Amino acid sequence: MSIFFYFKLSGLFASFRKVDINETYITYQNPPIPTLIGMLGAINGYKGLMEVQKGKLPEYYEKFIGLYIGILPSFLINENKFPNKTILTYNNSTGLASSKGNTLQIKEQILIKPEWYIFVYDPNDLESTKLLRENLRRNTCVYVPYLGKNEFKAEISEFNNLEEHLKKEVKDIKDINSIEGIISMLSYKIITKSRDEMPIDEAKKIKFMYLLENLPIKLSNNSDRQFSETFAFLKGQVVNININKLNQYDSYKLFNYREAFNNGENIWISLLRVS
Repeated sequence: MSIFFYFKLSGLFASFRKVDINETYITYQNPPIPTLIGMLGAINGYKGLMEVQKGKLPEYYEKFIGLYIGILPSFLINENKFPNKTILTYNNSTGLASSKGNTLQIKEQILIKPEWYIFVYDPNDLESTKLLRENLRRNTCVYVPYLGKNEFKAEISEFNNLEEHLKKEVKDIKDINSIEGIISMLSYKIITKSRDEMPIDEAKKIKFMYLLENLPIKLSNNSDRQFSETFAFLKGQVVNININKLNQYDSYKLFNYREAFNNGENIWISLLRVS
């Protein structure tokens, strides 16, 4: 039997550092998929990156291969929930952060009171997913998950089973041509035209593009790199979906949730397979 559920992920602060920027630590707006998998692994008590053998994937990642994960930021449902950002400045005086052994001043961008709904779909009925579901249901964990940094503890709430929606609400992306409503984490590759290239009457159907984000989606086989993809988070309508631009469209599912959160809006969430 397939497993499907969601939970709310939130915290006072979060910082998911972009590794390609050095002078000021800039954060992603949403948690990268490998980071999310790490949180799920922490809840179950699996070994992390510090314990992985060279050239192999960490235990927490291997345990969830084949799982589908989707992210729905709260601000898509309620615009007042868009998280503020700020820059913290602090000193690292350990002498280890600078090649000269001096005090290093660090500037770091953080998210304030972020919220997401995380959707987990497992068509393979993995033992690791069963354990995760039970831990979330009981509100327990082996290791405390955090939002990018140890001091930014994650809060997990609002666990909800969705198995009853599986047959009619989870769809193969190849079977979809047009979607409308709140659209979260849609691969930008399959939107055949940008808004600027669309006819005016078609462009008006996209009411507001909240965010385009190039987000890490997977680890390399030896865990030393991350691969990224650009995702769209928007309200409106996307037409002429072109799955031919996806290398593996079977790596995605689309979840249409009409009964979510009592806001009356049609919600589409793209679910990405862990690989």
